[in-house]
Amino acid sequence: MFDPDRNQIQRVGYMLTVSRNQKARRNLVKKNIGPKLLPELSHTELKLLGFSDKSVNTIKTRYMEIAEKELELVRKAGVEIIFKDDPYYPKGLEHIYDPPDFLYMMGNKELLKTEKLAIVGSRDASKYGWQCLDHVVPSICKAGLTIVSG
Repeated sequence: MFDPDRNQIQRVGYMLTVSRNQKARRNLVKKNIGPKLLPELSHTELKLLGFSDKSVNTIKTRYMEIAEKELELVRKAGVEIIFKDDPYYPKGLEHIYDPPDFLYMMGNKELLKTEKLAIVGSRDASKYGWQCLDHVVPSICKAGLTIVSG
């Protein structure tokens, strides 16, 4: 069972707070402001980084609460969170621009250590798209690749 420490809770709160505000997120990365420091910034500093008054209020008053609610939902759904510093975090993601600090996962965690292929597409795939998958996926599975989505 996933039992996050305070640092991990802060990291979840950080991502939930900044993920929808790309301007603020870029400014935080440029200034090397991470999960621990974010709630310690003043109202003015947060505004200068690109946060709205509503977001500033959330950061100052509900930062950890939001993270703890998310983690409770994760637990109830049987989902696990894999952080960047976890040995199961996919090594290939370390080489992309701005890799996610954590991933949500369900299922056999050992599969994250195997060779993987991501299949990305529309949630509302066409008939042709499904036919292509029906043709290609069995060969991929027989080759021993693990298919991931996201």
